[in-house]
Amino acid sequence: MSEQKGKIKPIALLLCDDVRKEVTQKEIYVGVFTHGVAVTNVPAQLVLSVVFLFESVAIGEVEIEIEFRDPDGNSMGKIGASIHITGVSKPMHFETMAISGLIVRLPKAGDGSVVVRQNNGEWEKVRGFDIQVLKTLPGQDAIPRASILQPPPFEQSQPASS
Repeated sequence: MSEQKGKIKPIALLLCDDVRKEVTQKEIYVGVFTHGVAVTNVPAQLVLSVVFLFESVAIGEVEIEIEFRDPDGNSMGKIGASIHITGVSKPMHFETMAISGLIVRLPKAGDGSVVVRQNNGEWEKVRGFDIQVLKTLPGQDAIPRASILQPPPFEQSQPASS
């Protein structure tokens, strides 16, 4: 008798330098890439960590493949994993799967992507990212930076009158 196939709903994928786990089982994401990956020349090779966010849709085993693709759609690195789903997620209650030590080869600048498939099904894009070649090293003034908007002030709600 074959094992029941599980199913997930991909939500997002974070790229970072490392993922660590506290004794309390909380995950710490170190060096999160928000817009893209900056290197000083191409081709380049990076060792990345990924955090895959998903909802569990059906109970059972899910075989996952995560692949990085270059601007031409060619593979830059791929990793597989198995997830054992024991319960269905409530909507908007995410699960995470962290994988460290993925070697990614960046052949040229441009728009890269990350795709995922489950149980040998269709590939689904879960993330795009820029591969940037910079003339300066990270941390110097020539690196493009996004402006951060100031959030609105926190307003504490008043208890309802009875």
